Amino acid sequence: MVKVSLIVLANGDEKNLDRCIDSLEKQDYEDKELICASITEVEWLKEHENIITLHKKVNSIEELRSYALDKATGDYIYFVDANDRIQDETITNAVQKMMSYTTELLISGYVTSSNGEFRYEIPESDVEEVTHINYLLYLRRYLTFRKLSGSLIKKSLLEKLSTDELSLSSQKVMGRLCLLSAKTIYTTNNDYIFHSDDHGAPIPEFDWEMYELSDVATIVAENREQDYQSKIPTKMSIALCVDERYQRYMDTLIYSIAKHTTREVDVYVFYNKLETSTLGRLNALGELLKLNIILKKIPAKIENLLEKISMENNHLPISAFYRIFLPQLLPNVERILYLDVDVLITNNLEELWNEDLQGAFFGCVRDEAVAATNGWGEQLLGPVGKDYFNSGVLLMDLSLFRKYSINLYFYQFILESTQFYVLGDQDALNLYFKGAVKYLDIKYNYVVKLLDEHPRPLNEITILHFLGPTKPLRNQVSMSASQYQAVKLYRSYRYEFNQKISIFHKFKISVIVTIKNGNEISKCLESILYQDYPDFEVVIIDGSSNDKTYQKINQLTSGYPNVKIKQVQSDDEMVLMREGILASEGSMIYFLNESANLSYEKVLTDLVLRKRAELIVASSMTLKNGDFYFVSQDSELVDISNLSVNATKQLLPKEFEKLSGILADSKLVKDIPNDVTKEQFVDQLVNNAESKQYWCNITWISIE
Repeated sequence: MVKVSLIVLANGDEKNLDRCIDSLEKQDYEDKELICASITEVEWLKEHENIITLHKKVNSIEELRSYALDKATGDYIYFVDANDRIQDETITNAVQKMMSYTTELLISGYVTSSNGEFRYEIPESDVEEVTHINYLLYLRRYLTFRKLSGSLIKKSLLEKLSTDELSLSSQKVMGRLCLLSAKTIYTTNNDYIFHSDDHGAPIPEFDWEMYELSDVATIVAENREQDYQSKIPTKMSIALCVDERYQRYMDTLIYSIAKHTTREVDVYVFYNKLETSTLGRLNALGELLKLNIILKKIPAKIENLLEKISMENNHLPISAFYRIFLPQLLPNVERILYLDVDVLITNNLEELWNEDLQGAFFGCVRDEAVAATNGWGEQLLGPVGKDYFNSGVLLMDLSLFRKYSINLYFYQFILESTQFYVLGDQDALNLYFKGAVKYLDIKYNYVVKLLDEHPRPLNEITILHFLGPTKPLRNQVSMSASQYQAVKLYRSYRYEFNQKISIFHKFKISVIVTIKNGNEISKCLESILYQDYPDFEVVIIDGSSNDKTYQKINQLTSGYPNVKIKQVQSDDEMVLMREGILASEGSMIYFLNESANLSYEKVLTDLVLRKRAELIVASSMTLKNGDFYFVSQDSELVDISNLSVNATKQLLPKEFEKLSGILADSKLVKDIPNDVTKEQFVDQLVNNAESKQYWCNITWISIE
């Protein structure tokens, strides 16, 4: 059994010192000594024969701490503040854990008592190892690391500290102990009760001056003193890291790169698992756009390293972590421009590529959306929280990374600190490279959200970043008008690209929307405009006789090259429908009522993939008073060619009544008479189709 010295440090006038002493005397651990060291003499303690009382007039508690340590004879030291107390079996439990984990320093979570309420520190797991790499992150997050009280410390570890170090603040002493300890454990015992109401001052705030998690800032400072200049190759190199989930953003991004570069470009695409069809499409893109697209599968040894990184609580995909290995994956590339796949290049990249990094490991842009709005920058970086940067665009000096083997150290840092991240390796990059980056103009990574808060003309931005919920391939009906301008720009690039590859498309679809009142038209049109089908147009026939409706439509659709709008002075639905058919250029026509929405972004694509007939009709659900009504569907594709006109209409009454969810060959409706009624139109449409299909899948929503 090891001997433990329990030490109380007191001024001598604490009103709850007796409570503290009582909790020490109740400890069931046998081999212990109880020491109370005070600045002023405490007379009543003399009555406690089992308490070693020390009295010395000193200027600070820190001096008293050194004096008490000199007198202690235990193998381990346990400090208790005079106003606090510990649970009855605290020392027994602590020694057992100390022995079990063979550690020199055991730090336990606090229970904080305030106004009759108890608050607990709850780490990610019951026992966590604190390392030389991550100890400062623990000091920042957990109060117990900022005091010596409540920790079981091997005395020989304390003896490694110099007299000057022992006189430092408690959190600085704790920091030194974490560095000196061969093994440090943090546990959730919560045996120590910190009575915050009884302390003259709260637990100290974290000392941000201690917060240096790597030596890269020192390297960069030396580079600048020596006027180090990174090489800027003639050929531009760009790195994209992707998985199957985000591959759909690749076409538009790569097209925008090709559109805004004038020199030779190598585009490296790093992936682990992509469909064969996706890989084939990316290879074809290179030939079409005259770019060197180099597909590079992540090697198994790198994948094994990535599997060791905990993704718990991280909001980024594992593919985001590929970038930390770029110096190793591209050993012959000196400079690389890393881009997240949800960005769009909107101006020439030459100026960015030629940026002087001034000895820094990479150039980046401050993340004003996160640092300013959410306060996460200050939580993570303290006084320099406004320097928190977004990692979606990084201009990296790979030669400098390799010179100092930085990615190997950085990887180890990530392994030992992931529990402190919210935004994956972006947080890790900010922590590790604090003071070691070159900040670039915000135009090189302009987060779309800022269009509301810090607006800038789109033509003055080089890289637009569709961060988080602003993704342009989602339904953005609730997005602000200023942010939606960026979405429209992205979709216009996508349309331009799709026109370049139109020869590969089997069918062009004309989506016809006729408008009589326009109450739900914004939802209807956005559900169409975000569709991922590569070749479609939207034909809008406005018969509302309402200038506000027309202005709303124009505001929503301006900038979309695949939208046609025509005003018609009529409230006759078939007059409007005829105008829409006459204006359509597609080989197929899709009908959608103005009070209906497409239910997901692949409706048109899925219909075309399944279409084996002249007419295909899909199911719907109804939204009424906030509730959805639908019949469960099995996604079965049914041939209904043998059904009569009436039987077909009876099978799908809502679809034909609202003329929605119907995809038809254009030849079926080209010869519709001028004076036809809606019912006659439906009859002729169904009758003209020699082959018909019914898809038992909900593809649109009727709003009632």
